[in-house]
Amino acid sequence: MFNKQILIFLSIFSFSLQDNNCFIYFERCEGEGKEDKPYQGKIDNCIAGSTDGDGNEMCYQCKNGYYVSMEGTSCIKVEKQIEKCLSYSSNGDELFCSYCDKGYITSADQKTCKESKNCEYLTTNAKEEEICGECDTGYALTYDEKSCKQFENCEKLAQGNEKCSLCYEYFHPNSEGKCERTLCQKYENNVCTECYEGYYLDDDKKCQKIAIENCLKLDSSKTKCTSCLGGIPPDANGKCSLPLIKGCSEYDDNGKCKECKNQGYEYEITKDGTCKFIECKNGKKYEYCNICKVGYYRDEDENDNYICIGYDGSRDTSTSSDSSSRNKVESALLIFILALLI
Repeated sequence: MFNKQILIFLSIFSFSLQDNNCFIYFERCEGEGKEDKPYQGKIDNCIAGSTDGDGNEMCYQCKNGYYVSMEGTSCIKVEKQIEKCLSYSSNGDELFCSYCDKGYITSADQKTCKESKNCEYLTTNAKEEEICGECDTGYALTYDEKSCKQFENCEKLAQGNEKCSLCYEYFHPNSEGKCERTLCQKYENNVCTECYEGYYLDDDKKCQKIAIENCLKLDSSKTKCTSCLGGIPPDANGKCSLPLIKGCSEYDDNGKCKECKNQGYEYEITKDGTCKFIECKNGKKYEYCNICKVGYYRDEDENDNYICIGYDGSRDTSTSSDSSSRNKVESALLIFILALLI
């Protein structure tokens, strides 16, 4: 009896490990293809190049202190270097800085390098004034767009620079001018007009979760589904009853796959309307989250792994692209369960 209780507990626990906010995992090959090799041509001071259709060597990146000629066939020494500039380009008459040292960005005219001051790049407005094109994460453009101020989840500040006028996606300014999470995708005069997928707008202009399982959008009567998770078509009753096909990117009206993701490269379509993963030749196969559950959107974390984030801000790091740790835990549990049965 005791062993059976342990078995039931472990089975439930093993299942719960997979019950994260990722709905379906796809497969991909890691490390496929040829590795980039250092330039070994004959163009002096060239560090990256290739050969054109006629067999002529072409350079597209020279070492520091040189720039590529207009013809692309040589590297020309910079006579008067721009301070903090690491890479140059030329139009034949003038010299420009295309890339600056760490902590610096090119000016709008690319003639100098300036301290970045939390700005990604510089550009000009209609008055030909130099402004910041985009701020670093955690910073927002000031009202005049000439500098960046620390402000979470805000893209641009309102006049006075104390409140946000434009928040990033999935956020909206509240009454205090701070950016807060919201289930609403579109606003008009600060009133919600459209909710994110998986939610519908009620009579009080509030976003409510759709009760139909795996449904993203409802019809005007709010009783039938018009769009299901993963692109599968709703059935005659407006339900999302057809199963998702792993690797499928487009379905026909009968729920069979008619186009696989990266068809011919990652997946190939079968006669019965499913997708077969093409085995890796030179790389290692791994899983990554392709479709999140209703109420979640797919994003990337600081390690470039796919994760599912709820519109309310909740995160599930178990949906990362490398699922090896998840598989190891599940395998260990399976071995332990089999040991109990023996």
